[in-house]
Amino acid sequence: MTELRADADPERTLLQARSDYPAGFGKLLGLARRELRISTPISRGWRMNSAERAETLARFSAAGPNRRLFIALHDIDYVSSIARV
Repeated sequence: MTELRADADPERTLLQARSDYPAGFGKLLGLARRELRISTPISRGWRMNSAERAETLARFSAAGPNRRLFIALHDIDYVSSIARV
């Protein structure tokens, strides 16, 4: 994966349909370098429990002790249904 330059131009992508979210979320995870904050309803369409998402989040977390992921949940039912306790 190519590292972003410090002076890279910001990018804005309009997600117009629910089907745009998995790819958008995957791209966002790939671009995160230090901290990722998510505050939007998470649904099954995000494919949070897929092997690919788990690997991407594991790589993000393992890249350094200063890596942080914050998720503001609007409804805990979906996350509770996929949580492995």
